[in-house]
Amino acid sequence: MSKNVLTAGITLSLVDKASAALAGAVSKQKAMLKSLTGKMSNDALLAQGNQAIRQAQQYASIMQTASIGAGALIGFQALNMNEFAKYQKGMAYISTLIEDTRFNFQAMGKDIMNISRQTGLELGDVQRAVYQAISSNIDPLQSTSFISDISQTALAGGVGLETAMNPIVTVLNAYGLSSEKAMWVSDKLFQTVKVGRVEFNQLSDTVAEFAQTGALGGLAIEELLGAFATLTNVGITPAEASTAINRFVLSIIDANDESKEFAKTKNLAFDFEHLREVGIVEFLNEIQTATHGDIVEIQKLFPEIRAFKGVAPLVGSAADMFKEFTKSVYDATGTTAKGAEKMANTLANKYDRMKASWKTLMVSMGGIAYDSLEGPINNIIEMMQKASENPETAKKISSGVNAGIGSLATVAGFAGMGLLTKNIVTMVSAFRLALQGGGMLTGGGALASGAWGAGKAALAGKALLGSAGGTVALAAVLTAAIMKGIGAITDHVVTRGSRLADQKASNLSGYTYQEFMALKNGKQDENAKAILEGKLGGEVGRLWDLYK
Repeated sequence: MSKNVLTAGITLSLVDKASAALAGAVSKQKAMLKSLTGKMSNDALLAQGNQAIRQAQQYASIMQTASIGAGALIGFQALNMNEFAKYQKGMAYISTLIEDTRFNFQAMGKDIMNISRQTGLELGDVQRAVYQAISSNIDPLQSTSFISDISQTALAGGVGLETAMNPIVTVLNAYGLSSEKAMWVSDKLFQTVKVGRVEFNQLSDTVAEFAQTGALGGLAIEELLGAFATLTNVGITPAEASTAINRFVLSIIDANDESKEFAKTKNLAFDFEHLREVGIVEFLNEIQTATHGDIVEIQKLFPEIRAFKGVAPLVGSAADMFKEFTKSVYDATGTTAKGAEKMANTLANKYDRMKASWKTLMVSMGGIAYDSLEGPINNIIEMMQKASENPETAKKISSGVNAGIGSLATVAGFAGMGLLTKNIVTMVSAFRLALQGGGMLTGGGALASGAWGAGKAALAGKALLGSAGGTVALAAVLTAAIMKGIGAITDHVVTRGSRLADQKASNLSGYTYQEFMALKNGKQDENAKAILEGKLGGEVGRLWDLYK
């Protein structure tokens, strides 16, 4: 099972890296477009180019939103697999206690999820409780039914499953009761908390001290709990009360000779057989009648100070309370369910149940995702195992993993750039149309599109006649910025646009396309106008008239 947890972890790591690569590609592309828009807005003559760039930026925003959504989905599925991994580990932990290979763990898992959803208890806590129940000799087939009962105790007592389960398991095992008696015991314990000055977590920590002794002596758990509740009500701490009850029982079992002799003078049957026969309430009632609650005589019967501390109130000022509390514990039925129902109607518990339901849903979805990825993940684990044995293999795998991550990023990038391609073509069309009106738009727009070939075409128009220092410098900045972001994808589209621009320029100039290209390619970026004037003479003026 640990292998499966590892595989899930590897998958989460790879998914995170792919998502990060996609987000990075989108962020760089949007930043580049924003920068470009800022540069172009400074030139009022590039209005049409700016509009096209803004449209492209909108595509980038859409792409980023989509990538964020994709990243969110990837992250959500990663969370699902993480919850499934924890759940799977918990079930594997339980399985270590069950040797029957035919055991239906799937059904157990469904029961565990149902308990979590219905009570709002953490799924992992329910799994650990099932494990502890089985390790405490609860039949695995009955373990989830048992924990379902315990969950009501936990809810009513405002405690965790482990705290709720401890005293119940202690009493069940001490008295040899089946797990079906869990609610019966829970009602007794909850009534003790109700009438005593004790909380359930304190009872959980102390009941074991007297339950085992009382069970061995055949004493009723109701009378032990009644005595415990009474002692806490007269100011004795839960820990001291449990010790006092335990010492009281042991003082009867191992009474010294002085105590026995004094009991005879009072006509008391001071032995454990009689205690077992009549019970604690009647046994102490006989002592109260014989001693009239005199603490000196009581101490002669119970010289051990801890036993005396417990017996004195029970046969003295708190005798009636002891009888009343013990009767209420005997009669306790449904107290756990009533308490749990009240707690279930609180907003806090409703919120806990909502969270628990959501988490179990995540586990289910994570399990489905894991099933689809288990094969590839196992292959990765096998490669890793081989790599750990061979350093050379580790190097190769490391390179391969890096290349794989790079490929994922590249694919994500190309997918994003694909959304921009349509708008880039729109830009090129706008630049072509600009040739029919203002030649200057041809220069700025074509350069802004990101291909040097389109920029060259612009030099045949007004941009050529402008300042070589200003126009060419701007062209260089814009071209460099765009080429970094769009690269090869744009190059093909804009090169095609460049050819169309050249054809339009040749038509307007009156030259054939071949003549026009020969003339245009003969110029130099610097001193471009002077060079063309030297070669064309008055033709430059004719071109100017046509373009403006």
